Amino acid sequence: MSFTLFTSEFTDISNEDWEIKIVSQGTASDWGKVFKVGPDGFRLNYDFDEYDRCKPVIGSRVQLTMYQDDTETTSFEAFYDLLSSVEEGLLRIEIYKDQDATNTLFWTGEILPEQTIIPDEFPNAAITLTAVDGLANLKGIKYNNDGAAYTGTTTVLGHLHNLIQKLHVADIWTATDIELKFFEDFIGKEYKDYIDGGSLQNKQLQNAQIAQDTYYKKDEDNNNEYFSSYEVLESLALSFNACVFMSEGSIWWVPLG
Repeated sequence: MSFTLFTSEFTDISNEDWEIKIVSQGTASDWGKVFKVGPDGFRLNYDFDEYDRCKPVIGSRVQLTMYQDDTETTSFEAFYDLLSSVEEGLLRIEIYKDQDATNTLFWTGEILPEQTIIPDEFPNAAITLTAVDGLANLKGIKYNNDGAAYTGTTTVLGHLHNLIQKLHVADIWTATDIELKFFEDFIGKEYKDYIDGGSLQNKQLQNAQIAQDTYYKKDEDNNNEYFSSYEVLESLALSFNACVFMSEGSIWWVPLG
């Protein structure tokens, strides 16, 4: 369960309302504290590569300035203690648009404690927070079912759901939310023959089945050696000529070009 430690609301120069939340899964209750954000609000950047315009997985990060309220020194010091003690992924930033109406999720990511800058100055220290969406972190997560092999076959969308659920921020999406938005423009020859013959729509991501044992192999001791979740996501994106990134509160699957 997640608890809100701090919130900040502001209106940008385009008259768009925003709310930023600092959220924790390492505490036992909401703190209900308010903080002031820096004059530039938040800075969202994507990991584009100048030399790889067809990068299949594009991670993103947010950086913002959080001003310490010196009347809330105890809360801020408790927050600093959390940064140095809780497990990776338990502290995150959540950004919402139009919070006075629909409160729509725009972006979320796990805070990187090692990239947090807390200057030793008073009053109102300017703290720099950095958070990432966690797509790159999939490199360190094996593609399996909590240690056991997935079995049988699964659609491409099923594999993508499994991968999204391995992100540290995945619990932000409930059963009624849209965690993945996608376009399809890749049609294999055999699949084209299939849908043409049956007057069917192009729903290859929903129809194509991939065997689970594609993503692991046996070692010499007959133990499973699993691909990383990042490798699986990257291979799927390359197969469908797509790029994967977070935007507007969802993970997007968009064909290149």
